[in-house]
Amino acid sequence: MGEFIPIARSWDRVEKARGDSDTAYFYELLYLGELATKLIALGLLSSVPGERQQHRYALEHELVRADSIGSWVKVLHEVLQGPAAAVALYESRTVRAQLTQGFAEDSGAWQRSCVTALESALGEFEKVEPSQGKVSLRRWLDSFARLRNATRGHGAPLAAACSKAARPLQASLTAITDELELFRRPWVYLHQNLSGKFRVIELGGDASALAHLKSSPDYNYRDGIYIYWDAPRPVNLITTDVDIRDIYVANGKCSGNTCEGLSYHSDDRVALDTSRWKTPPSARPTSETAPPPNLDVVGNTFATLPPPRPDYVRRPRLEQELREVLENEHRHPMVTLLGRGGIGKTSLALQVLHDLGTATETYEFILWFSARDIDLLEHGPRVVRPQVLTISEVAEDFVSVIEAMPDGTWDSAQDYLRECLSGTDRLGGPALFVLDNFETVQEKSELYHFLDTAIRLPNKVLITTRQSEYKSDYPVEVRGMEEPEFRELAQATGTRLGIGQLLIEDYLAAVYEESDGHPYVVKVLLGEAATAGHRVDVERIMASKEELLDALFERTFEALAAPVQRVFLTLSNWRSNVPRLALEAAVLRPENQERIDVAHALRTLQRASLIEVASSPVDGEEVISVPLAAAVFGRRKLTVHPYKTAIEADTQIIRLFGASKTIHSERGVEPRVERLMSSIAQKLEAGESLDDVQPVLRYVSGKYAPARLHLADLYLQQLPRPQGLKRAVQQVERYIEDRPGDVMAWRKLTALKERAGDPLGEVQARLELAQRPDATITDVSAAANRLNQLLAEGQLSVDTDEKRIIAERLRDVFVLRRSEADATDLSRLAWLHMHLKDTAGALRYAEMGLKLDAANRHCQNLAERLRS
Repeated sequence: MGEFIPIARSWDRVEKARGDSDTAYFYELLYLGELATKLIALGLLSSVPGERQQHRYALEHELVRADSIGSWVKVLHEVLQGPAAAVALYESRTVRAQLTQGFAEDSGAWQRSCVTALESALGEFEKVEPSQGKVSLRRWLDSFARLRNATRGHGAPLAAACSKAARPLQASLTAITDELELFRRPWVYLHQNLSGKFRVIELGGDASALAHLKSSPDYNYRDGIYIYWDAPRPVNLITTDVDIRDIYVANGKCSGNTCEGLSYHSDDRVALDTSRWKTPPSARPTSETAPPPNLDVVGNTFATLPPPRPDYVRRPRLEQELREVLENEHRHPMVTLLGRGGIGKTSLALQVLHDLGTATETYEFILWFSARDIDLLEHGPRVVRPQVLTISEVAEDFVSVIEAMPDGTWDSAQDYLRECLSGTDRLGGPALFVLDNFETVQEKSELYHFLDTAIRLPNKVLITTRQSEYKSDYPVEVRGMEEPEFRELAQATGTRLGIGQLLIEDYLAAVYEESDGHPYVVKVLLGEAATAGHRVDVERIMASKEELLDALFERTFEALAAPVQRVFLTLSNWRSNVPRLALEAAVLRPENQERIDVAHALRTLQRASLIEVASSPVDGEEVISVPLAAAVFGRRKLTVHPYKTAIEADTQIIRLFGASKTIHSERGVEPRVERLMSSIAQKLEAGESLDDVQPVLRYVSGKYAPARLHLADLYLQQLPRPQGLKRAVQQVERYIEDRPGDVMAWRKLTALKERAGDPLGEVQARLELAQRPDATITDVSAAANRLNQLLAEGQLSVDTDEKRIIAERLRDVFVLRRSEADATDLSRLAWLHMHLKDTAGALRYAEMGLKLDAANRHCQNLAERLRS
């Protein structure tokens, strides 16, 4: 069990600042306290599961927009003793107790000493009332927020006060970072390889409980930071990478779909994606398919059914299949309606259940539970509030509706629900339990196991879901509408929208083919035609409907394991039917060294209704197609997917295998070479020697420059560190010789030079990067920051003239882009002038930075130094 990396790195900064000045030392301690406060908040939030009240969502929504440490402390109080605390995981109780338990002054508890030391530091800047009675670490949180605001936030403290406050502040922070159990729990970064197995990179604590992820592809976690409580739980609003070069924590400045991520180690910043927290928690109405709160009579049945859809188009074959399986009291206690988003599962279920309740006496009760969090309306998707998300919520709503649980008879609502699922005597007759939008439920495996274990005929469970990960007794697959059903829907919708004159035969045929009979897509396309007043191109409209595509496919896509995502994106990238043989050849090359289970991936995608598989009438070979809307979504995801280059190579292989009538020869061998590199990497992971493939690697990298970047990664992964770094640097440098304008490659080179301990090479690479037209102000600022650091530490082993030339060139680039810089950036430019002995220029840019941010400590320190 090692030290907790984020905290350890901040302590390193504190120790370095100790030798500079007491003021610098004090401010670094404040930064450490900020980081500790944020990590406590995010760590404890990870122990709050998602539920219908959305306590965790609401608190994270607030943190995304938090521009002060006081806002973080407010959220922490909510996590500790607000509504979120009631649903927190049991495993977090000891951490919560450390933060909430009160201790008397003479208790000797580290918590009490921690608070006392912090308030001693705070007393140097404002009056502090002595702590009376028992005190918990919640008071520490409030006091730290006051200290931060009295100094770095809104104050201008004197150096003497900072010097006096530093010692007790250091003692307080030492106690909380050493003793708080949260910082000793297993924190890890998980990264899923193409094989489906995970790299488990420890950030702190003993991560042995996650060792199984390294050897099994049967788990699905998104890349990110996790804490192990009862299982790996994601820590949101914090990010890093597999090398743990930097760890970025949310730092306010929310704009659009991003907020700032700040590294408390390097002072660098990145943009964090916050699109998940775009909708205010209070803005979520009840779904249009939410059940009524009380039992009602539907024909011969007591039910909590939403009304059937008024615009529903009958689907006779599916209705008959579903009705027959529900009416059969001797078989299939678990039934699944399976299909992609918007395909009509819920509408079909409601119609059949209303028909069933009216025409038969099959069930005494039909009980509807909705986990729906998005309503697909004709004018677009709308976020709604789910009715149930957990086992306990299903049980509580069941008891509330039935109103029959005898007091004192059952230990819990779950026990009573289990008893009712297993027999009819408690309810008085057979019951059908319906869970709509099952993929939205939290802890799906546990809820499914609970239902599957408890249910007994003649009771049944009906689930509607986009992706079934379980082997239910009877799956009913809901695909696109049959053509007569589609035409009825199109004519009815067109008449209502007043565009009946547009629905001529060739247009209807085109819409049916390209929509794949998807009812929601058909309604959206016809709505666009009504708005435009003329026929619209289906693919162009779908490509422009980002919100629609996300609503239909995002959740399903994110639930796929990395290998399955890879296969789906490869299929989406090819706008034609793909023979399965060609797909396998593309994915499994070379020499049939299988690293992806293509058969499993196709079964998963087919169950999720993301692909369709048919046998060729000519030779019986399976042919795979992707519906248009899903393919458009896949191509959009591909633009930013980390496997993009490899998937482009897969597509080229499919093309060479004759998957399409059109061969785009102008693309050459580039994608094929990228795929070859990925395949070689998989062979090496399987134990083959790098020497066996060296001739192929040399040949391919000589023909196709981007292959050198893949080869660099390969060397890093497979060779001992010094040798791997050296050869990786060589490959990236060779690539840049061919494509000097690729800023991503320059960034890669700077990172490799830094890891290799080559400060001069790193500085030269950063300088070249800064001069690229596509470089960002962050690249320029980072280059200046690193050069300043190396010059200050005397790590550049070159003569004075060369140092001056490097600094002047970087200064000139920076000056040209000074209008894009913030205060911290300008402080770095000022230090460049300092190293060039230009104190007037240094003061000018320090003062310019203070005009942008009067509280910027870097500009403050430099300006004070130059004015004295």
